[in-house]
Order: sequence, then C-alpha cells, then structure tokens
Amino acid sequence: MLFKRYGNPKILLETQTLSESLDFFMYLLDEQDREELTEIWKSKEVDMSLSDFIKKYSKKSYIKKQEERRQTKEKDREAIALAESILQLPKGGG
Repeated sequence: MLFKRYGNPKILLETQTLSESLDFFMYLLDEQDREELTEIWKSKEVDMSLSDFIKKYSKKSYIKKQEERRQTKEKDREAIALAESILQLPKGGG
C-alpha cells in the first residue's frame, strides 16, 4: 500500500523521526482497513451507511472494544469482595 500511494516511500520515511514514522504507519493501516471495508460494503447489500459500517467493523473499533472488556485490577477486587460477601456464613453456626 505504501508503494501504491507514494512512488518512492524511502525518501519520505528518511525525513521523519521514528515517532512520526510510527504515526504514519498507523495512518496507512487505518486507511487500508477503511479501503477494505469500503470494498466489502460496496460488494454486499448492507442496511447501514458506509460510515456506520466502517465504525462498527473497523480494526480500531475492535481493539477499543477489547480494551473496554479487559479486566482491571479494580474490577478483580470488586468481584472478589462480592464473592467473599456471598460466601460468608452467618456467625454462630446457624
């Protein structure tokens, strides 16, 4: 894809810092994802707009959903506290 958009990307990349190059590669990956999703949207009969389709099925959206679902230490503590409170037996032997 890099050669598709730029005749000689080496010259372009030599003028950038490492951080700029990484940002540029992330941009290229996003654009490639967008192009692929656009082609899929064109070839299928979809009941949503192209922008909604891209938002729903993009790799960036998938990664964001995975990060939101990721368990945090705080959620772990809350789950353990809840489980412990459920398992506590009444004192005095019932």
